[in-house]
Amino acid sequence: AKIGEIAAGTTEINKYVTYRMASRMALYTEPVRFQWNEEVNAPIRSLKESKFKGLELNEENILKVIAHNYKIHPGLYMTPDDVRYDIGGSRGTISEIFNALAEKELIVTHHDRAGKISLVKATYNGLRKAFPKEYYRWFPDWYPDSEKF
Repeated sequence: AKIGEIAAGTTEINKYVTYRMASRMALYTEPVRFQWNEEVNAPIRSLKESKFKGLELNEENILKVIAHNYKIHPGLYMTPDDVRYDIGGSRGTISEIFNALAEKELIVTHHDRAGKISLVKATYNGLRKAFPKEYYRWFPDWYPDSEKF
């Protein structure tokens, strides 16, 4: 029995074959996200669960997840699935909380063509509300004090 046949001539067919083979290895292609490591005091790639996993789904905890992501990836947006991966819960509930936080101007949301929220990011007011300013300032041990601003 043939397991996988790779015999294609055009670039388009090669794309389909590559996608088909990669989808069979979904476990191996799962992205590894950065998590904050207290011991190293820096973000590292890790398969460890988020410290927010299993917390109650409310505005405060969702805002903390988004603000914590700012500490790891300053300037980058999160997808709703990233937030769901960190805290758990249903997409509908998380979407409702996003809308409530956006009304209070604690987060910024971007919508796709269908009107669904595709990206979220905390505003400066949201960052201040979630954690104190010192929470976001971190330097590795090897970083000299003379270089800090």
